[in-house]
Amino acid sequence: VSPVQVAVTINKENQTTRTILESGKFSATVLAESASMELIGRFGFQCSRDVDKFAEMHLTPGKAEHLKYAPTIEESPVNIECRVTEVKELGTHHMFLAEVLGVTVDEAYMNENGRFELNSTGLVAYSHGTYFALGEELGTFGYSVRKKKPMKTAKKKTKKDSKSSKGKGR
Repeated sequence: VSPVQVAVTINKENQTTRTILESGKFSATVLAESASMELIGRFGFQCSRDVDKFAEMHLTPGKAEHLKYAPTIEESPVNIECRVTEVKELGTHHMFLAEVLGVTVDEAYMNENGRFELNSTGLVAYSHGTYFALGEELGTFGYSVRKKKPMKTAKKKTKKDSKSSKGKGR
């Protein structure tokens, strides 16, 4: 898909939601499973107006290339800079669909061919109040629509085979 896009869903009551609605831009940070629950709690559930999240967690704010106001996190394996293209209201949350303007990746996650190895970052996912470590490969793109290889068929019996098998085994 060109341009590359992402979607994030954030509670409407969150200050981050108001900031994104006002500016039309945001940075998204990929968390690795090495991230502490304290870090997740500070950045996910405390307002930057009230708390200096970077200082409290001893993290380094990075300068986003395409955003004036939203810092990236230097210690994050991946930072994604985004421009909102559409907002969908989903009850208590807004879903922000956004075009990716820039991506910063820690060199430790690039292979010898210059390909980003996302799975080696130890991704974390959030679902219904619980955090999960991801990484087990379950299949590949197109698995459900991939053309099936023709099955080998059993050798057809000939009249000769039928005659020779009559009377055997009795």
